Amino acid sequence: MKATARVSAPSTLAADDIVVRKVFRRLMWFIFLLQIASFIDRINIGFAGLSMNKELGLTTAMFGLRRCFTPAISSARFPAT
Repeated sequence: MKATARVSAPSTLAADDIVVRKVFRRLMWFIFLLQIASFIDRINIGFAGLSMNKELGLTTAMFGLRRCFTPAISSARFPAT
């Protein structure tokens, strides 16, 4: 008979914590960069509105209507949390 060494596996909670930390470490920087890109895109829409309103014949109230959609977009962004 051969003698085999038993290797105890980490508990399920410890293994889950390791996986969560690894996923967090690898994905959060990417999500952060996407959030910055989204913010810059919104700023660019504001700057584009300065000349676009005149060309399209929009009033400031009509252009400002887009702000009412921001909370809906923000709340739908992360439906899992």
